[in-house]
Amino acid sequence: MNNTLERIREKALRLARSCAAPGPLTEDWRFGRPGVHAVEWERVLTQGPTGNMRVEVHAPKVEGLHVLPLAEAPFEELSTVRSIGSGRLLAMHQAHAGEGVCIILDPGVQLHEAILVTYATEGIALPTTLILAGENSRADIIEKHHGEGDAKLFGVQKVELGPRARLSYQLEQQGSGSSQAFEIADYTVRDGASLHQLVQHACAAWARQETTLDMLGEEGRAELFSANALSGTQVLDQRTKQIHSVGNNYSNLLYKNALDDKATAVFAGMILVQSGAHGSDAYQSNRNMMLSDAALVHSLPGLEILADGVKCSHGSATGPMDEEELFYLLSRGIPRYESQKLVAQGFLQDAVDRFHAEEIR
Repeated sequence: MNNTLERIREKALRLARSCAAPGPLTEDWRFGRPGVHAVEWERVLTQGPTGNMRVEVHAPKVEGLHVLPLAEAPFEELSTVRSIGSGRLLAMHQAHAGEGVCIILDPGVQLHEAILVTYATEGIALPTTLILAGENSRADIIEKHHGEGDAKLFGVQKVELGPRARLSYQLEQQGSGSSQAFEIADYTVRDGASLHQLVQHACAAWARQETTLDMLGEEGRAELFSANALSGTQVLDQRTKQIHSVGNNYSNLLYKNALDDKATAVFAGMILVQSGAHGSDAYQSNRNMMLSDAALVHSLPGLEILADGVKCSHGSATGPMDEEELFYLLSRGIPRYESQKLVAQGFLQDAVDRFHAEEIR
């Protein structure tokens, strides 16, 4: 195990030195106020973890469920994590592997009680979760990240679903108002497997989330949801990639934001249907509700189709809240500000409800 870890660290450090630093002229950092945030993150990247991180795991005692410290995990699995444009962040995680949790489900294990993983962070920390779900297993996992004070979280979630495995996975990133977070998620879905995922960001001054979904098996199914209320000068920068490496499977993404004050939301998504992945079925939608004329949205959905007989679509919509809905609440004596909050909550709740409708029962 130690030799494996050392090889990964050496490879990661070489990668870190070779990758371009984030900046306003780097394609993957063109939006999301890179001049303010990317330079600072480049500085802290060289430091590694310098803060305190508390990890709590509540899991049912079930035969075939293994919850391990990350230092005892099969590190070769981590070497396959692929971020969209942040090689240095990925490399740093690999070089400093050991902070986090590994959850392994043996084939056939069926959990009817959720696993709760909580990371509480001060300073710079690397909360990393590796989930390996065996064939015909199923689980419901809730992961929470709490950034305290001026915390900077570099989170990695790596999920491998074996054939016909089912996973409901909820990630909640809760900031302090001045904390920052960078989350890299990598999901692999094999034959007949099913993934239902929800991510929510709250209160962090700046957060970037990169999600890569790879559909590697036929009859696989993946649903990705996000719902976020942004205010003040918050920035949420989300990048997604849905890769259909084989055909005859389904993926659907719905990301929704409600923005107030001078908040900024960035969405850059891509559906990539690889050559030969015939019969793929993929959707992508980004919806934004503007509560302020000073808020800003950059929405860049994309499609790249290299196969035949596919059903793929993508879309984006940004606009103010429905005046009829607002009038309905105002006419019942609810103050305007509270009415706006209720309409925004209802707008976001749609994505949350759709996630919970698909949860593992």
